[in-house]
Amino acid sequence: MHDLQVIRRRLRAVALLLAVVAWAFASAAAAQGAEIYENQCATCHGPSGEGGGAFPSLVGSEVVLGDAHALLALPLQGAGAMPGFATTLTDAEIADVSTYVRTSWGNDAGEIDAATVAEVRDELGADPGPEPAEEAEEPAEPEDADEPDDADAEEAPEEVEWDAELGAQVYGANCAACHGVEGQGVPGAFPALAGNAFLNADAPFVIHVPMYGRAGMPAFGGLSDEEMAAVVSYMRTSWGNDAGAVTVEQVEEVRDGPSEIDPDDPTFRPGAAN
Repeated sequence: MHDLQVIRRRLRAVALLLAVVAWAFASAAAAQGAEIYENQCATCHGPSGEGGGAFPSLVGSEVVLGDAHALLALPLQGAGAMPGFATTLTDAEIADVSTYVRTSWGNDAGEIDAATVAEVRDELGADPGPEPAEEAEEPAEPEDADEPDDADAEEAPEEVEWDAELGAQVYGANCAACHGVEGQGVPGAFPALAGNAFLNADAPFVIHVPMYGRAGMPAFGGLSDEEMAAVVSYMRTSWGNDAGAVTVEQVEEVRDGPSEIDPDDPTFRPGAAN
C-alpha cells in the first residue's frame, strides 16, 4: 500500500510538472502571437481586431472562427488588399499569430499549430518560409587567423552607398503625409512602414511599388533614379528596418526592364505569393 501511495504522488508530481511546462510554452506562443499581430496586422485590422474602412473586423469573423485551413490561406497567400506572409513568417510564427487572432477579443475558435500551417503551405504550393532562428555557434578560429584569405576578401559584398539626406528629403516631401514622419502610418487608412515585412522583399518588388503605384497609392515614377534609390533605401533602413539599401542600377532595371507585375492589380504586394 505504501509503495502505491508513493507511485501516485510521483505521478501527480510529473503531471504537475508537465502542466507547468505546457503553460510556459503556451504563454510564450501567446506573447509571440501578440507581438507579430501588433507589428504586422494591427495597422489595418486595428489593435483590438476591430478593423475599419476597407479592412474587415476580426472580432467574431466567420473566417477567423471557421475552418483553420481556409483561414491560413490568407496569411500565407494574401487576398485582395491583404498581403501574403509566406516568405517572411515561419510556420510557427503564422501559427502563433493565427492562434492569437482566434482566441482574442472574445473569439474562441481554438489554437493552430505549426504542423497545420506546414500542411496548408504544402497544399497551396506557397513559398517556403524563413529558416527558424538558431543560436549562433562560436566559430572555430582558423589556424591562419592572422593571415586573412585574399580570395575571401575579394568575394565579400560591397556595402551599397546611398544618399541618406536625399532619401529623408524625398520621403518627407512625398510619403510622410500618408505613412507618417516616423513610418507609423495611419490605422485603417495607410499602412505603417516601420517594421513592415514587405520592405524585406527583393529590391525590384519593393522599388516597383513607389515607381508604378498600386491600388490607391499614386506612382512616383517622376522621381529620378537617384531619388528613387535614396527614398527606398531610406524606408528599408529606418525605424528599425534593416532590409538594406538599394542601388541606382536596380532602380534603372525596374524602370527600363520588362516586368510581369501588373501595377493596376490591387492584389500585388511585395512578398506575397504571385
